[in-house]
Amino acid sequence: MGQFLVEAGSALNETVENLHYSADRACQVFPALFSTPQAAEFCETPDGAAASGCWYLAANGCLPLADARDIDAITRRVNGEAMEAAGARRQYLDEMLSRLREYAAAAAG
Repeated sequence: MGQFLVEAGSALNETVENLHYSADRACQVFPALFSTPQAAEFCETPDGAAASGCWYLAANGCLPLADARDIDAITRRVNGEAMEAAGARRQYLDEMLSRLREYAAAAAG
């Protein structure tokens, strides 16, 4: 979740990749990812952004790393050696886990 929240914004409101490609250009640059402009445009919707983010993490072997809570390994898998916002990723992860524990305790209560 830490990686996802840094990429999508803490309010999950960032749905457009910051590379600033038009839908047509995304198809030209990334033909394996976007076969049609409609596919690229779908990724700019909240559902499409969530689906593409989840697909990317699964396709790039990040889910076992998430299960192990290895946020640094996930960051390197997604961004290469750049560790920008690593502290924010860890903070988001810690906060999310804390809230999930609170929710589970309240539900069990």
